[in-house]
Amino acid sequence: MRLIAHRGYSSIAPENTLAAFELALECGARAVECDLQRTRDGHLVVLHDGTLNRTTNGRGTVRSKTLEELRPLSAGYSRKFGSSFVGERILTFQELLLHVQHRAHLFAELKREGVARDGSDRREMIRRVREMALVDEVTFISFEWIALEEMRSMCPDVRLGLLFDRYRSREMFAISDRLNARILMGRVDLVEKHPEVIHEAHRRGMELGVYTVDELPRLKQLEQLGVDGAATNRIGDYVCEFAPANFPRG
Repeated sequence: MRLIAHRGYSSIAPENTLAAFELALECGARAVECDLQRTRDGHLVVLHDGTLNRTTNGRGTVRSKTLEELRPLSAGYSRKFGSSFVGERILTFQELLLHVQHRAHLFAELKREGVARDGSDRREMIRRVREMALVDEVTFISFEWIALEEMRSMCPDVRLGLLFDRYRSREMFAISDRLNARILMGRVDLVEKHPEVIHEAHRRGMELGVYTVDELPRLKQLEQLGVDGAATNRIGDYVCEFAPANFPRG
């Protein structure tokens, strides 16, 4: 089973920052996960929340700000880390791609509140990975399957993964087939309650991942169940515990 650094090494550094991703890579992470939001002027930035309030020293929504307005802000998540990471800034998608390219597979989540109605965000994501020849190194994941379907139409060879937080087996697999998704990734308690989803995913040639697990015994149990990947905030604590199999598969 492959571990995915959830927003980087986010238990010891502010989530979705350069510090968190670099620490994860230094620990040996082969896969990292980030979240993408869209600014008012159409730039893609790496933030989980639709608002700035929790993890930065800014206020308001991401989509109401321009990139220029976001640049001076600290993404050091002072409520959790104090002044230790005050110099961390909000990353753009391109900056993150440049940092992790050829070092780890990137799972980039399209957040529900960040999806643009006109599809401009998806076109920009596709353009970035194509220009940098990283189509095989990035998997776009989302709960918003229609947005993923639009990405498939824009780029037939893009890697896609469907997220789920409710267990509706027939619906999930119908959508996954429609998307030609490489991975189905669900809330860990749902997968534990319905382990048959793991075997069905494998039968269909997909991988099955879970989010988010920070306890080693639970990770070991998931590995025994046949789960292919698990997102964790504590990548450095556990990465050496698991076999270095390729994830995702080519």
